[in-house]
Amino acid sequence: MNFVICHYSEIALKGGNRSFFEKKLIDNIKGAIDPDFVSGINKISGRILITLNDKGVKNADEIESSLKKVFGISNFLFCARVKPTIEDISKELISIIEKEEFKTFRVTAKRSEKNTPFTSQEINERVGSSIF
Repeated sequence: MNFVICHYSEIALKGGNRSFFEKKLIDNIKGAIDPDFVSGINKISGRILITLNDKGVKNADEIESSLKKVFGISNFLFCARVKPTIEDISKELISIIEKEEFKTFRVTAKRSEKNTPFTSQEINERVGSSIF
């Protein structure tokens, strides 16, 4: 998992000052995370994408504890980039969950691009069945 997606809420409501608050949040994130862990920080569609380098991936716990202290982040999650196919998504998820032990799991897909060949529910079902 070499990305972190940060969601923010209240600063998005600030109207004409929105870009100022987003830039300030990015500056606060840069100040909270060790620069040796990060390849880049970008704003994408109402979220902030942090690209981690190899050192950052190995220090995910430290990054997590740092981001929990940044004012303005409503939540964040570690993620990986995969090709948008059921097979590739399933393969990546299986490689992630093989490292952990789970009693139950749930797949919830949210498509940012609506022109994909499957609905969110179909993705949930197909990926879930391949994991199961």
